[in-house]
Amino acid sequence: VQTEPGVVQARNTSFSGVWWVSHDPPQGSVDEWLEVGLIPHALQEAAGGGGVQLSRSAGAGQSAGVASIMAELALRQRRWRIDQPARVLNLSLWSLDATQRAELDGLLGQGRVRVLAHGSSTCEICSTRLARVWRVRHFDARGQCLLDVLEIGPIPDSARPSQADLEEAAATLGERVAWMKKA
Repeated sequence: VQTEPGVVQARNTSFSGVWWVSHDPPQGSVDEWLEVGLIPHALQEAAGGGGVQLSRSAGAGQSAGVASIMAELALRQRRWRIDQPARVLNLSLWSLDATQRAELDGLLGQGRVRVLAHGSSTCEICSTRLARVWRVRHFDARGQCLLDVLEIGPIPDSARPSQADLEEAAATLGERVAWMKKA
């Protein structure tokens, strides 16, 4: 997948908690490595960066649907605190046409973090240019977007593997290591 320079990207492997991580710096060559953990360290660092804090007048000058979303987003962004769960704004419930979706995409912008998690469906989690605002989209096997939400808060929980998935991956890896030792 082609990304913008400066973007940190992580893709889960077939083992939960094992990630392919890449960084495409503005200057230099792409770095890629394998990392084990709930969330790759590079994502946590990139996600901790700044971003735009929306003002109370967010939404002024946009089309009606987009203005409503931006005003709601500004309110939720202002009210969120680090000790609270993420605040979620379900974009799938808003009836926006293609022009309005493009307008919203332009206002949200692309941040420095992109996570692709593959399971029964594909989940794409991207930071936006807005402080602590994440775009989380779930796609079916045909690439149709099933769910499109904005999360205000830390890295979304959907990026983290479940405890059951981690235990299953650890057991499978243990079996494969034991098999390799016998060979």
